[in-house]
Amino acid sequence: MASLGLGPVKLPPNFDMQGQNAATEWKFWKTSFEDYLTAIDQHEAPDKIKLSLLQNIIGTESASIMSTFTIPEAEMGKYDYNIGFNRKKEGESFKQFLTDLRQLVKSCNYNDVDAHQSAEDKALRDMILMGI
Repeated sequence: MASLGLGPVKLPPNFDMQGQNAATEWKFWKTSFEDYLTAIDQHEAPDKIKLSLLQNIIGTESASIMSTFTIPEAEMGKYDYNIGFNRKKEGESFKQFLTDLRQLVKSCNYNDVDAHQSAEDKALRDMILMGI
């Protein structure tokens, strides 16, 4: 637990990224984490510090899963990008949403032949992506 001189600040619980309601629970967990950042006076900290705290607090399993996400190089160290999930934006047309999804699918390299990646690895990757 962290302390501010006012008493201990409770850490958010580990996040279960593999849970059945992970997308729904993420919203709650993210709010808890951002409240924690405020409580320990790190809400305006540099992205590098906030990302380190996130990876430390989210739990080993979820941090491990997050490390497999394909993040554009330009967004790599940005807290706001890393803590957000890609989803349809309010007011966005379905056509634009579909176009965005097609771009994301390209980053998954479905058409690439990789002698170092088994069919099992590809199936696991697909299940992870579908679960998220």
